[in-house]
Amino acid sequence: RALLVRMSRELELGASRDDAVRWLYEARYLDNEIASVDAELTRADESMRFNPRVREGLLTRLVLRSGLDTLEICAVVLRTLSRSLTDLSHQRRSEPVYEGEVAGALSELFTHIADAVDSFGRLITAQVSSNAEVAEAQLAQALADGRADRQRIADLLRLETERQPDRWELHGALLANVDRLLNELDVERRSQWLAEELDRHRQEPGRPSPVY
Repeated sequence: RALLVRMSRELELGASRDDAVRWLYEARYLDNEIASVDAELTRADESMRFNPRVREGLLTRLVLRSGLDTLEICAVVLRTLSRSLTDLSHQRRSEPVYEGEVAGALSELFTHIADAVDSFGRLITAQVSSNAEVAEAQLAQALADGRADRQRIADLLRLETERQPDRWELHGALLANVDRLLNELDVERRSQWLAEELDRHRQEPGRPSPVY
């Protein structure tokens, strides 16, 4: 979230090539954070798996694990997106990465994706159902706003491509990565996956049914 907010702010101010390179470096660093949390979840899961008295907690563990997997994919996509912006900044040389209406639209988009990431994190760690409902509603709104921004940006970049056809591939890569981020954070896809995982765990021989 912090990286997306910074990208949003700096794009609005006329982000330079140095800014884009820094985004890419910071996006690469997210892998270390993901690996650290993954190790903690693995240790916790193993300690509970070998305790025959532990029946509760399956849903919580699935929510946390799948949430981390989603954020790991988002980190990879954000790194690829930052790579596209860095490549574009090299082409534009001394000019801003994007400017004018495109920069403003991208700034709004990254703000909404940052809000979606924040709501997603609160959703997967919510312990009270009312908090989860609020986070889910805020996530849905942030994703809807992000998709509206994405369509506006696609229209603007189409005009950019007509003026400078050599940049169409980088514009396309940017939009594809934005689509992937929005899709990965989608609430409905996640709910379907959790339902399938719960069914699979219930059907495994010798595994106790989860207690909610």
